[in-house]
Amino acid sequence: MYMMIVNIPVKADEHDKFIEVTEENAKHTRKEEGAISFDLYQQADNPNEFILIEIYKNEEASKAHQESDHFKKWIEVAPPLMDGSPSAKIYQKPVRNG
Repeated sequence: MYMMIVNIPVKADEHDKFIEVTEENAKHTRKEEGAISFDLYQQADNPNEFILIEIYKNEEASKAHQESDHFKKWIEVAPPLMDGSPSAKIYQKPVRNG
């Protein structure tokens, strides 16, 4: 499995719009063949901070998502709502021998 956690700072007056456009993207992403889950969370003690937790079957599925029409639409609409650049960390399920 391939997981991406994206931290996204959002402008204080843009929360509702950001949630709306991100949930629209999430709705379509969850239907992608390689998507396992795609969830948006708002930080409890700082409502300007959001995270996306995206889990895919593999890296190729994540790359396919980034080529989708709904992601391309989100990437046009969401950045002006942000208060700075998002940052991402990528995790993979460890493979153990034996």
